[in-house]
Amino acid sequence: MCRANASTTFLWSHNGKSKNGWVQLLPGGKLSTTWCLGQWSVLANNPDVVDMSFGSSQHLCHYKDGGFVVEQKYGLRTGKESYKPGCAKSAGFISPNDQRGHKGVPGEKGYKPLGHAGGKRKDFDDEEAESRSQSFLQKDLKFDAFFGSWSDWKSKRARCISEAAWAEPAPARSPEVAAFPPESAAEAALREAERAAEEAELAAEAAEQAEAA
Repeated sequence: MCRANASTTFLWSHNGKSKNGWVQLLPGGKLSTTWCLGQWSVLANNPDVVDMSFGSSQHLCHYKDGGFVVEQKYGLRTGKESYKPGCAKSAGFISPNDQRGHKGVPGEKGYKPLGHAGGKRKDFDDEEAESRSQSFLQKDLKFDAFFGSWSDWKSKRARCISEAAWAEPAPARSPEVAAFPPESAAEAALREAERAAEEAELAAEAAEQAEAA
């Protein structure tokens, strides 16, 4: 199949239908893929099965007309079967003359898919997810880096506080007493008249109480 198509490149399909990448068999058992490098080998007891190991999985690819079907898939770390019950199986389709279905290198400027509209895919498989995951582990985090950053921040904060020009608090002000204008003669006379009327009323009330007694 590879000789007839002058190619060792297969377009990869995570669900057996939609092509979402490529794998290429290289000399020396090396494997190149859309997502990462890997290894490949032909099973000694079955020449129609190729073991392609890359990402987080071992893929046992069974020959079929025009490509292969990944009949079994195992986790490289656990050795357990990765396929879920009823899950569609991945497949590969021979690509003549090592065509990878795109121009350029994925992730770099100038990359352009061929044969379908461009855009972001949302249905990533485990190989893509593994390659897109974070490249550091928790054990790689160093306390010294965090402590150094915290120390720098603390020293800068102390320097800013010491250099800041603090304003003296304003002295407390006692409440001001409202100043009223002086009383006029007319206002004084009116006040005296009101006071005399109040005294007359009080005297009349006292006289009535005395007569009643």
